[in-house]
Amino acid sequence: MQDLNGRTVLVTGAARGIGRAIALAAGRAGADVALFDLDADGAAAVAAEIRAIGRRALPLAGDVSDPADRTAALAQLASSALGPPAVLVNNAGIQIVGDPLTVDHLSVRRTMAVNFEAPFFLTLEVARGWVERRVSGAVVNIASIAGAVHFHRHAAYSASKAALRAATGSLALELAPFGIRVNAVAPGHVQTDLSLPRTPAQMAELLARVPLGRLGTPDDIAPVVVFLASSRAAYITGQTVTVDGGFVLQ
Repeated sequence: MQDLNGRTVLVTGAARGIGRAIALAAGRAGADVALFDLDADGAAAVAAEIRAIGRRALPLAGDVSDPADRTAALAQLASSALGPPAVLVNNAGIQIVGDPLTVDHLSVRRTMAVNFEAPFFLTLEVARGWVERRVSGAVVNIASIAGAVHFHRHAAYSASKAALRAATGSLALELAPFGIRVNAVAPGHVQTDLSLPRTPAQMAELLARVPLGRLGTPDDIAPVVVFLASSRAAYITGQTVTVDGGFVLQ
């Protein structure tokens, strides 16, 4: 089903993991995809995969937490054949884990800059364009169950994702009069190449807490994002959809 047929989707952190899966799923749903990532080679590789399925793709290299890089990426996209985005997926994120009694100031600031400030300000910048052109749009933020439940050694990460979740609802309320929807997806424990290493005992303990009995995959997350970005979710805004195999039910 071509849920995003002909629309331009901008995905941050699209070079690997969940972001890559979202970018590919958007392409399969008929979208042209812009991929904004620090990893220029990785973004270019995923762009080639999207072109191979018959859609246009544009890799955009830069740091999503840098205001100048964000502005430059949006300008490059707007002047390209893809044009301005109709959908923004704020996926880029970092996970710095550590003892809260010894965590350093710069690590906390970096976590908040990437996980909260970047999607917040990028959403506002994209939304301003939609308002000026009098078009509707959709934003999907990738939050985390860590924004709602608590884990050891994740204080800064959890705070950044809780802030993103709160901003999702507030921005949805503010932007609804302009036909702009803002939603979030909160993944649970998803296996990617950036996942924290676990011993067999730690893995067994974790899986015992997941009612569905397995870790998630990026392909478990991507279809939910595509749905929220599409017209099939036209009456949904301000929501955070948890995709965690039932973890938070425990």
